[in-house]
Amino acid sequence: MARRMLIARCGYCARYMITKSEAKYTNSGSPSSSARSSGRERGRVVNADGPEINAQWTQGILQGMPVLMDAFDADGRIVMWNAQCERVTGYSATEIIGNPHALEMLYPDAEYRTFMLEEARRRRHDDYSSVWELTAKDATRKTVEWFNVGSRLKVPGWLEWSIGIDITERKRLEEALQEAGSREQRRIASELHDGLGQELSGLSLLAAGLAAEHAHNHAKLAHDLRQLAELSSRSVTTCRMLAHGLSPLRAHRNSLVDALMELATDRTRRSGGPTVTFSKAGSAESLISPEANDHLYRIAQEALNNALKHSGAHTVQIRLCIDRSKIRLQISDDGRGFNTGLNIKGSASHGMGMQTMRDRAAAIYGRLSISSNEQGGTLVECECLNRVSPGPSTT
Repeated sequence: MARRMLIARCGYCARYMITKSEAKYTNSGSPSSSARSSGRERGRVVNADGPEINAQWTQGILQGMPVLMDAFDADGRIVMWNAQCERVTGYSATEIIGNPHALEMLYPDAEYRTFMLEEARRRRHDDYSSVWELTAKDATRKTVEWFNVGSRLKVPGWLEWSIGIDITERKRLEEALQEAGSREQRRIASELHDGLGQELSGLSLLAAGLAAEHAHNHAKLAHDLRQLAELSSRSVTTCRMLAHGLSPLRAHRNSLVDALMELATDRTRRSGGPTVTFSKAGSAESLISPEANDHLYRIAQEALNNALKHSGAHTVQIRLCIDRSKIRLQISDDGRGFNTGLNIKGSASHGMGMQTMRDRAAAIYGRLSISSNEQGGTLVECECLNRVSPGPSTT
């Protein structure tokens, strides 16, 4: 919340100072060329309401804001690059402003840059934040969360502009924490499956053997031993399910395709529910990390659970498309659907399941979208770049 307030205040402050710095107004509010000239010479701008604003002071505020600030003109060239941008990237305003190759310098990967620009164009008028990884002048990689302030605050001469926060260190710590959590989950799953699961299997076999041995001479004891064997066997199944839940891709050697196929088959096998199908498109090799595979699986699992619980669908489809540049996961149903304007942006956006899917998509620098309508049907889609290194994310 504090971060959003800072962004909003910086945005309003920037727009106010920029628009007021454009011309000098007389007390009547009408500009004159002589007034503009003298105003620039003195470095002052007169507000229509009376108070004067020192243009040099306002420029100092823009440059000194503790956030990155950039702007693009209609030709796609950067026309604003403040001091924080210089500090984070190492590129000076002289090197960036008006340079037709500036984006190539900041985002040298052509596919990544194209993905980023497509997303920016698609959501130019939306109030959203996006996380992008740029390459600084010293070749280090910086992660910046950009806020599309320009969708709410229009500035003459700027097609779009954003305010950003350097979250490189925060992202590194988040990824380290996630990796530690995943590693611990895998360890516990292994101990459950290979340790406790094997011991319970042994107990079940021992009890069944003793029951057979005493079947003729001690009928009651044999009966109790058979019950013990059955209970132990059920415990083995429960233990394996717990292990699979903690590390679902472990049993499939980290194959997302196999894990999703089993997820669909397992849900279809349960009586009384809708038919769940899985299909794969594309022949390219998946290059994403095991952690990214796990996040995609969990997104599919959560979206499927939501469809089974709330949609009243007859059919749910899980689709995975892998091409050379992108991986796209889709979960669609033919259920009731809902008003996304109310459910996604309203109270349901605070639901744990929905927020968890967003967080998982952000963790792999992915793009999560949910489309639905009250006439029926819902589509949950997560798209990420097919690469080992991180990519972009938007929320």
